Order: sequence, then C-alpha cells, then structure tokens
Amino acid sequence: MEVLLRRRCLLSLSCRRSFSSSIKEYTNTLFLPKTDFPMKANAVTREIELQGRCMSDLYRWQQETRRNSDRVWGLHDGPPYANGSPHIGHLLNKVLKDTFNRYKLLRGFRVEYVPGWDCHGLPIEHKTLEGLTEEQKSKLSPSVIRQRAKECAENAIELQKKHFLRWGVMGDYENAYKTMEPKYEAAQLGVFLDMVQNGLIYRGYRPVFWSPSSRTALAESELEYNDAHVSRSTYLAFPLHTLNAAASRLSSLKNLNFLIWTTTPWTLPANLAVCVHNDIEYSIVSDNRDRHYVVATALLDTLRTKLNRELTIRTVLKGSELVGCQLSHPFLSRTSVIIAGDHVTTESGTGLVHTAPGHGVEDWVVAKAAGIFQEDSVTDELCPVDDNGRFTGSAGPSLEGLSVLSEGTERVLSMLADRGHLLLVENYVHKYPYDWRTKQPIIVRATQQWFCNLESIQQKAVACLEGVCMHPTGGRTRLEGMLKTRDQWCISRQRVWGVPIPVFYDKTTGEPLMTVETVTHIQQLFSKHGSSCWWSLPISDLLPNRLQPLSANLIRGSDTMDVWFDSGTSWRAVLQESQRLFPSSCYLEGSDQHRGWFQSS
Repeated sequence: MEVLLRRRCLLSLSCRRSFSSSIKEYTNTLFLPKTDFPMKANAVTREIELQGRCMSDLYRWQQETRRNSDRVWGLHDGPPYANGSPHIGHLLNKVLKDTFNRYKLLRGFRVEYVPGWDCHGLPIEHKTLEGLTEEQKSKLSPSVIRQRAKECAENAIELQKKHFLRWGVMGDYENAYKTMEPKYEAAQLGVFLDMVQNGLIYRGYRPVFWSPSSRTALAESELEYNDAHVSRSTYLAFPLHTLNAAASRLSSLKNLNFLIWTTTPWTLPANLAVCVHNDIEYSIVSDNRDRHYVVATALLDTLRTKLNRELTIRTVLKGSELVGCQLSHPFLSRTSVIIAGDHVTTESGTGLVHTAPGHGVEDWVVAKAAGIFQEDSVTDELCPVDDNGRFTGSAGPSLEGLSVLSEGTERVLSMLADRGHLLLVENYVHKYPYDWRTKQPIIVRATQQWFCNLESIQQKAVACLEGVCMHPTGGRTRLEGMLKTRDQWCISRQRVWGVPIPVFYDKTTGEPLMTVETVTHIQQLFSKHGSSCWWSLPISDLLPNRLQPLSANLIRGSDTMDVWFDSGTSWRAVLQESQRLFPSSCYLEGSDQHRGWFQSS
C-alpha cells in the first residue's frame, strides 16, 4: 500500500510539470493587443476626464487647428436667466445647440459658441429682498441691493454652468459673457447712444402696462395671459347733460342715457369721453321704467335678452349726429364728451365705448386726436391710480387708497348702484394679461416713461428678415407681424438692478438732461467701473467737465433699462466688440423668443 501511494504521488507531480511546460509553450504563440486601459472602469473618475477631452479640450483643439479656416459656424447663445437651478427647458435648449455645433465640427467647420447669461432684472432683485419687510426694504440703499443681486446672479451662474458642463455641452466657457460685466454694459450703452443720436429715444407720458405687484412698467414681452381671469362685466348708464345741434330732435325725450359696457369698471373715475362710430346706426329706445337709452341698433336684440328689458325703438340716427353731445359722469362732478372712433364695432357691448385715456392705448390715441387733453399739460384726473395700483385722491374721497383690482372695483359698482346708473353686473371669465414674474394681474396706466420710437425703423427691421432662413417657416410670419404692429417700446423700469438710463433731471423744473456728450462720458465710466458707479459716484463725476458746474441743480435718474434691451444688444457686446463672427450663423431658441430676444435683437 505504501509503495502504491508513492507511485501515485510521483505520477501526479510528473503530470503537473508536463502541463506547466505546455502552458508556457502555448503562451508564446498567443498574440494579444497591448493597452493602457485599466482593468476597472472607475467611471466616477474617468467619465469626468473624458468629458473634459470631449468639451473644453475639443473646443480648443478645433479653434487652434482651424484658426485660418474660412468655414466658420457661429451659434450665438441666447442668454438664460441667472436665477435659480436649471430645468428641463435648459436641458433641451443646450443639448439642441450642442448637437448643431458638433455636427458642424464633424463637417469641418470651426465652431464659435460662447455661452452667456442674462443677469439683470426684477426676479433677481425680488429674490434678494425675500423675507424683508417693507420698512427693511426701504432702508436698503441701491448700492446694497445691487451688490446682493450681483451675488445672487453669480451663484446662479456657477450652478447652471456646472450642470451645462455635466451635460457635455461644448463651448468657450472661459470667455462666457454676462450682461452685468462692465465691458458688456458699456457696449449696451453704446447701442443706446446710437439710438439717442438717431432720435429714437424720448420721454413721454402715455399708457403702459403696469404691474402693481412689481411696481414697475412692463413691456408686452413680459406679459403672460391667464385664460381663467374673472372681471366684472358691467352695463351702466351715462345721463345726457347737453345735446349738440345735430341731435336736438332728441330734446323731447326725458331721462335720456347712453348705455355703456365695460369689463374694467375701476377705470370709470378716469373717464373723459364716450366713443361712437360715425357710420353705425344708433337707436333711442325706451324701457318699461320711463327711461330712454342710446344703443347700437345691431345690438338691440342681444341687449334685450341680456338686460331682460323691453326696449322699444323711438327713433334712430347715425353716430356722427351724436358727436359733441355732453354726458354727465355717473358719479363724479364733471362731464364727458361723445367723440368718434374707428375702433368702435357692433361685435359686442352696446356700440358705445367708455373712454379713459389714462388706461388704454386706443383711448389715449382717439382722445388726444379729438383734443380732449394736451400731452404737455395732463392732469391727475387722467390717471388717478398710483404705483401700487390704488386710487389717488383725484378719484374722490370714497375711492382713495382702495386697490383698483379688488375693493376699488366693488366700491365703484356700489356707487353706480346707489345713483341708479347700474343696469347689470356679472362675472366675466376671459383672457387677461398677468405679470410673467409675479403671476399677478396687471393694469394699463399712464405714467412718465422712456420709450424707443420704432416707427421709423419698422420697415428696416422687417427687411432684415429677408436674408434669414427660419424654421419652422411659420415663425417668419409671426415675427414679421410683431415687428409691423409694434411702434413704441417702453424701455424704462422702476428698479435698481439693471443698467441705468443715463439721464439727469433739473431739481426745479424736472426737465431731463441727456445728450450725446453726457451719454458718451457715462459709457466711458461704465467700461471702467461698471454701471454701479451710477449710484456710487457723485453727480459731478458723472458729468463731463464742461457740465460739472450744473451738478448742484441736478438729480440722477432712478430708472433702469428693460432686460430685453440688455440681451437684445448681445450682438454688439459679444459678436462685434470681441471680434467674433458677425452676423451669427444661427440663433436657436424656443418659440417664446419671437416676442422676446428675437425681436429685441
């Protein structure tokens, strides 16, 4: 037994030696690729390294190797707002742009893509003031608010940039542009200066979109529409005060009233006129309550049903015969006059339009043309509403201090009912403009603002689109329509976080001082110190040497520019000023930018 075991052990040892020898022989005949790839993926570390090679390294490589190439693709980045974390919209936007850029790179183009951020505006200013009482806010100087807002924007930029890089978006992040940088602000003021020289910038008193929740004017592009807004649909009567000669045959009719329909009864304290159409036929009707009303004949059946009244026609006449009649205001001690307006229709209402020039652009235009008021001598009764959306004393003691969109509206309705002039009131659900930032309803209110007159450049702007290829093609029609119908742009905002409108005002007369000389000097200061110097430097330093003796009698303006003016000048600040490709090969943004960045650019 012992011998047998020894033999087995020797046999086993011999087999192992033979097998090991054969492995070495086969190893020498096996040829495998040699690589530095690690055995473990280590994705957490390696993915970041690979991203760097596929983004910043790749972007630099193609910039250097194709520096002299005449095949250049420039995609100009519409700046996202530097406020908060990125969302799915940012992801879609950036990935689409990156797809275009990488495709062009593979096709042999040199790609120019500089990411940017829109840094000024109300949302950032609001964010810096969150949690503060009104008293605490009032104690903050503009310089303190601006510093806080700048820090807020910088934090948001770093957060968004981190996500964009993690998504693999290739670009020149080292030279990313920010609308709050001094060089950008100076370039923006250069565009403003060009507009001043061309007579496009002016200060005027006219109706603008006003946000009581933000206490600032808004541009149309800063509105969104709420389809479920509820207004108070109101039918009311304006009693006759004095007939004109053409309508003298109505003198035998007692208790004659002119029937009005409005969904904004809070604007009645500002009523100065009632509009009719010269060519529309109007009926004088009597009801079963010994009253007579003037209404459009075409709307008579609708009004009988709506008011649940028997309305019997006594006589008819054209709107032109009513022009010049004087009406008694339904609750204020003054009269309103009947004027003609082409905007009056018989599609709804009564065919007579309540006209408050301080609360509507159409009302303003038609009343001004009729000589109801002079723009250079307006009175408080034209717009008795303050910055907070509350009635002023010009609306009367019963309304003073009330919010026009809530208790003020109800008080007006109550006053109409008490005087017997309210025929019907009901809730009316319809589309209504809201402040896109605060999500609160806005009003139309006449104030002193700075405007850009677009009438003289409308055709030129439309002509510029002829050489632009738009996808989808329907976007051209949409943008052209907006350019053709927008003749004025309110560019002033009542905030401090933004590029200031470089204007001074006389302490005594309030007359503005803004010339090519003063704006040029301020532009030079902005390029060195940034726009915050507008608030930090004494007025004498903000003026050119020749005008410094005037500083004692001047105050600096407090309005800032619309943020769409900021981003709308990026073509100058980013493309022209830094010698980038101009004009850009492509703008790629969402459809909402037809009314925003596409239009302002």
